[in-house]
Amino acid sequence: MKIIFILFFLWGVIIPFAFSQNTNILEETRFLKRIENNLIQGEYNLNGKGDVEKLFFGDFNAFVEFTFQPSFGTALGFRIVRNSLNSSYSLELKYVSNYEEANKEASKKYPPIGLSSSELSSISMADHKQIIAHNRVAFARKNEEMRKLFKIETRVYPLSNRLAEKLQQKIVSTITNFEPKAMSNPDVVSIIRDGYSVTFRTVVDNAVLFSLWIQNPNENILKMAELCKQIMKDAHANRLDEQKYLTTLKKMDLNEKFYPKFERQKAP
Repeated sequence: MKIIFILFFLWGVIIPFAFSQNTNILEETRFLKRIENNLIQGEYNLNGKGDVEKLFFGDFNAFVEFTFQPSFGTALGFRIVRNSLNSSYSLELKYVSNYEEANKEASKKYPPIGLSSSELSSISMADHKQIIAHNRVAFARKNEEMRKLFKIETRVYPLSNRLAEKLQQKIVSTITNFEPKAMSNPDVVSIIRDGYSVTFRTVVDNAVLFSLWIQNPNENILKMAELCKQIMKDAHANRLDEQKYLTTLKKMDLNEKFYPKFERQKAP
């Protein structure tokens, strides 16, 4: 068993168990919420996009963008854009078609140090720390190498104006109304466990860029994330069901307090 997995096990299971003897555990959510210019000096503002997002959506900021990134495995995403005549929408599904091959090649180039449980018990603490440091660097370099090897595939599907604009409205409302919960109880221990993250991004009136990156979403954000993941799953299987998504959007209780003025975004 590789040491990095042993450490995750100790943190994810033993430590929370020890805390639970005397106090409550709150699984905290990491997030980054931004409202900024869509354009800076006439160029699209891509500063808030991560490496994978730039692979998927590095040419411009679309009407709607959604990215799903698991802790391990391949990322997926989609964006909604208007056609060149500015009269209709399309959904572009983005995914990595060669994830396994890229992972295997990058792992050979930057291999981590793996130890069995018996080997782990026989090494010194200094060696222990050195191996962790080595694996941390190897993991970062492996990820960077994988991104260079990735082949991004795109599938395009027509989308009705009604669904595209309703989905954008809900995403803007979800981002705008998102507020982290303050933790005031000193007896509650906050931890952040490894998990998937999602990013919502949308442009309003071709001028304002709304975005929210969040790890392990919950409540209303989770509802939106699950809907977007379902859209990607259905698109990949060529079975988009717009009425189903509209019904889901209608049922969502997002406690909406803010609706921006919507104008048709001109195609880039």
